[in-house]
Amino acid sequence: MRPHVFVSSTFFDLRQVRDDLRQFIEGIGYQALLSEHPSFPVDPNEPSAENCKRQVEREADIFVLVVGTRYGSIDKRTLKSITNLEYLAARAKSIPIYVFLDKSIEPLLKLWRANPALDLSSQVDSPQLLPFVDTIRAADGDAVWTFWFERATDITEVLRAQLASLMVQGLEWRRRLRSSDAASRLARLRGRSLSLALEQPQGWEYYLLAQLVQDGVEDARSLRDEHREGLALELGEDVVDSVAWSRSRLAELLRVTASLKPLLDVCGSRAMGPPGITGSVDDLVFVGTAIGRVYATVLEWSRRVRTANLPEAFRPVQRVLARFTDEVIGEIEAYGPRSRRDIDAALAALAAKPGSTATLDMTLTLRLSPGLIDEFDRELAKAGEALGA
Repeated sequence: MRPHVFVSSTFFDLRQVRDDLRQFIEGIGYQALLSEHPSFPVDPNEPSAENCKRQVEREADIFVLVVGTRYGSIDKRTLKSITNLEYLAARAKSIPIYVFLDKSIEPLLKLWRANPALDLSSQVDSPQLLPFVDTIRAADGDAVWTFWFERATDITEVLRAQLASLMVQGLEWRRRLRSSDAASRLARLRGRSLSLALEQPQGWEYYLLAQLVQDGVEDARSLRDEHREGLALELGEDVVDSVAWSRSRLAELLRVTASLKPLLDVCGSRAMGPPGITGSVDDLVFVGTAIGRVYATVLEWSRRVRTANLPEAFRPVQRVLARFTDEVIGEIEAYGPRSRRDIDAALAALAAKPGSTATLDMTLTLRLSPGLIDEFDRELAKAGEALGA
């Protein structure tokens, strides 16, 4: 099976460049995906923008964006160009992206940055072009390789080196996957988590734990959306003893949240390894996925509370119970991004002062608000009295 390389650009001004790239890509044994090529799959019931974006999502393994002086055709639904939408689809897919910018727009970019209101319509076809380029080079610069070019050979020379580098990296990852018991533990990872476990850059253990928690949050996105909207989309259970049921639900939540402290204190410390000793991927996967399970469990608990069929007098109790999870959910969702910022800062401090040490706090403390517990007790007492009456 050949890797699929998607070539994204405007067509009429870069037709020859696109054809040169097609010949180069197919000449090294890869499959080129170009919208004008007869083999490019098209759904006649969908607009061009949707067809192109869908092929990036379904087929592209590598994405090559070539930007000249044209922004290109605008999709009426999003008001973005087709190449812009293709690029965003590749970003969302987290595949390797290589961006090549026509050298002629470099001075235009400098002029536009100095004066965004400057009229450059005689040089570019749309005022959206330069902001698009600026977004790629600035906001996305940490994740996207950009190169200036004057001729198609400039592009093919860079691609030849970059694709060879990807091959070397792939062979190294293959070696690691096939060694000892690595295959079983790494098979559970994906995307950024898999890259961290294989490449093991400085601080990888901390980054990996943060990413695994973030993966767990992403996996439970549909549950989170239901919770955010307060939806009750299922037929709930019929509750016989509302007081006992309510107390049992609170006890469940307390038990689940309390489980995270020993998980991180004991298992987390072992997973990170002692100073100077590499951490354990197996243990880190266990801890990270366990936190993700707690997150999903809390959301499922919230769904159970929201959908339960309780007497009318217990509706206030039900509403208070449903609010208990908000802080827990917020803490777990914030853990990954907050930890990554702390890790970045710690590594930057070490780089600025060689030989120094840095301390990272990777704890995750989940607390239920004492005020909310008091409110729950009050509402439960009132509901019990009303029901008894």
